[in-house]
Amino acid sequence: MTENPGIAACMRLNARLTKRVDSLQLALERIAGPTACSGAMVEDGDGKPFSPETADAVRRAHARSCVRCIAREVLNDCSDLSFDRVTATDSIERIVMELKLLRAAQDEQWGGPEHDDTHTWGDWTWFIIKFNDRATQAISHDDFEYQMKQVMGLAVAAIQSSRRKRMPQKVGGES
Repeated sequence: MTENPGIAACMRLNARLTKRVDSLQLALERIAGPTACSGAMVEDGDGKPFSPETADAVRRAHARSCVRCIAREVLNDCSDLSFDRVTATDSIERIVMELKLLRAAQDEQWGGPEHDDTHTWGDWTWFIIKFNDRATQAISHDDFEYQMKQVMGLAVAAIQSSRRKRMPQKVGGES
């Protein structure tokens, strides 16, 4: 029986992601574990200890940075998997995968929900109009698709932000 290239690629990706998740869990335990948070002193450049609130913010920022680095490594590790061979370029699965990658890159570039949630409906609409206008002036298929992907990513970011603002999450995922 011939192995399906799509399934084989997914299995390789799953193995790589599992290794990265394990690395991420270890890194976060070191950063935010009970011993690290309770006993470790976080100091400024002059060697003075930060307040507990500032120290926690520094640890959270460091943890977010570690998550971003590992996410970049995962994307780099998976770059040799040829999604072109697995999925047709016009399939909804491929477009959704591209959207997920775009949203991750946008969050990395702009700071994620903390930044996104500062925008109003008018801001989001303006951003989308700007990229939509650029798409109408595109000079190639690649340029047109790039601009439309930006519109798509911004629309999803706007909806995510709107939902976070409308229905804040409670501890434990309850709403």
